[in-house]
Amino acid sequence: MTAHGSKGLEFDYVFMPYATEEAWIGRPRGSSFVLPEKKSTDHDIRDTRRLFYVALTRAKKHAVILSALEESDGKA
Repeated sequence: MTAHGSKGLEFDYVFMPYATEEAWIGRPRGSSFVLPEKKSTDHDIRDTRRLFYVALTRAKKHAVILSALEESDGKA
């Protein structure tokens, strides 16, 4: 199920694989998804953060966020 499709629904367990900035925002490979500390005026980034939050808060009991420890070229 997509994050968009999960709006209004709840599940006991939610697994979010590929929790990288590339998968959620579409930036170059290898960057982990990080919520910026400073507020952004960019509406696309703000909407993407809201969607990530929606997906994360669908879990009633437990949420698992999966991200790789290394990039495909071996960099941490």
